[in-house]
Amino acid sequence: MEVTVSPVSFAAPDKNVGVVGDGNQAVFSLTISNKSGSRIDASGMSWPKVAYGDNLESATLISNAKITTLLDGDKKTDQFSRFIPATGGGKVRVQIPAPDGGKSAIFEGSVLDS
Repeated sequence: MEVTVSPVSFAAPDKNVGVVGDGNQAVFSLTISNKSGSRIDASGMSWPKVAYGDNLESATLISNAKITTLLDGDKKTDQFSRFIPATGGGKVRVQIPAPDGGKSAIFEGSVLDS
């Protein structure tokens, strides 16, 4: 299995579409490729843990990705977003849980240039 997380944008949320909260809206792209040789249930992978700052404070949920079952050879991409304070975007950690309870995929980096 191959997992990719990429920051898409980091900006004030668009209150015209009902996204209201404290901080900027950090949007991430999640791509999962199933190369396991069998079908996997990737629904738990759609609920990543997102933290920011030196103390890795939990980011507030806006939306999760919607990726479920992946057949062998399937590749699916979706987006998820969290509220992160404008000053917290320099250090972000995204943890994507493994479908079998194994080792999580980790993205660490900045979302400031997104």
